[in-house]
Amino acid sequence: MNTQDYYDVSEVVPFLLLEHEIEDGESNASLISKIAWKYRVKPGYVAKHILQNSRSMLEALSRDVAVSGNSVTDKSFEVDLRLAEVAGVRDFSGSYAYLRPFLDNGARGLISYHKKWCAQCYAESMVKPRERRQARVSDQLYWSLNLATHCSKHLCSLSEVCGKCFQKQPYISSVVEPGFCHSCFASLADAPHVVPENDEESDEIIAKLCKYDIFYPHIKAPNRELSMTRLAQNLRAIIDFCGDDGVRDVSFRCGVSEHTLKDWCRARHGISFESFMGLIDGFGLSRASDLFAPTEEFCLLVREHFCGRIAMNVRQDRSSAIPDISAYLKSVLNGEFEAMSRAKIAEKFGVSVGMLEHGFKNELLEISELYNRKKSAASLKSRDRLQFEMNRAIRRCGSKNRPFDWAHIFVELHNIDLKLVKQRDLDVAKTKAVTAYLKSTRRDQERDVEALMVDD
Repeated sequence: MNTQDYYDVSEVVPFLLLEHEIEDGESNASLISKIAWKYRVKPGYVAKHILQNSRSMLEALSRDVAVSGNSVTDKSFEVDLRLAEVAGVRDFSGSYAYLRPFLDNGARGLISYHKKWCAQCYAESMVKPRERRQARVSDQLYWSLNLATHCSKHLCSLSEVCGKCFQKQPYISSVVEPGFCHSCFASLADAPHVVPENDEESDEIIAKLCKYDIFYPHIKAPNRELSMTRLAQNLRAIIDFCGDDGVRDVSFRCGVSEHTLKDWCRARHGISFESFMGLIDGFGLSRASDLFAPTEEFCLLVREHFCGRIAMNVRQDRSSAIPDISAYLKSVLNGEFEAMSRAKIAEKFGVSVGMLEHGFKNELLEISELYNRKKSAASLKSRDRLQFEMNRAIRRCGSKNRPFDWAHIFVELHNIDLKLVKQRDLDVAKTKAVTAYLKSTRRDQERDVEALMVDD
């Protein structure tokens, strides 16, 4: 560009881009570059005007323009709106703002540090007829992704350096027309790239593109509701199907903490880009969009990857089990059956605890109260039995003139399963038994029982 062609920054006014000048799937950074070239305004000024930040010119034209303009952040959404004002761009988004309903707005790791492009797309654009001031090339939004490695149209690898000087490129050059090297001015259509050699390689590339379909506008993806609410619903369903260890199993597979997984299930906040990638791999999905599939379809998709740990038959048998469960719970409340734990009830009918709590919340509250009373009574009975046997053991030790240590007590302690007794309960029972023995008037008073006392 010639310096005398530049407008003064004070004269920057809306810059109209016509419909035929914009390509489907083009990035906001690419539109900013086109505006600067078409109207011969310094790219740095245009970028700073649209991004409205205080970064230096160099930063504004490098990664910052892509992070601010192409990403999923609040700033990216603002750039969409600002481009609509200054360039007359309507019903168009050159960012990933459409992923905001579920992706964390920080979106760390989403955007590449340097520009990538398809050399074959550039070569095709270079030969198309154009107006005198119209930029020859356009940059697709997905090219700026960190995970992007191939062109979805040509299946060739994306280029990252100039084919002549082998230098990496800024997202927007301040010295040359879009599509040419910032350092040596050579055409970037001649940049090095690799094309698939056979159908097998092509299929592998297509599979990878499909895996991240929601990031690629040219990849036809199923119509899904991309929201945290939908994702949370599917996560809760999988946890439910996995049973009592669902939270632990799912969090382990997806590489996150149980606390984080529970927050996602409540849709309390968006998910980070890195964690989102972990979910795709953790569930073994072939498409990212499948995370937002209808719940039943989602569960069927992940079933095979979980190697049978998910009891998918639960959902199919759930409706038929409900009347039996309801009748059983009523019988328990009427005293016909003894109350048992929720886990035992779930196991009895082959369903999950989560399903029981969801369908019979009030009945389970009453049954839990009955069960806790039963446990308390059993515990009291157990302690009474332990005390009875401990008293007998201490008396036997005393009559045989044996020390009141655990080695001799355990020999005399009968009818008690020590595996089921806590050490604290044993200590308490022993103290009471020894005290009662010392106070007893029925023991041999001439026996020196103090010699039998030991320090535990």
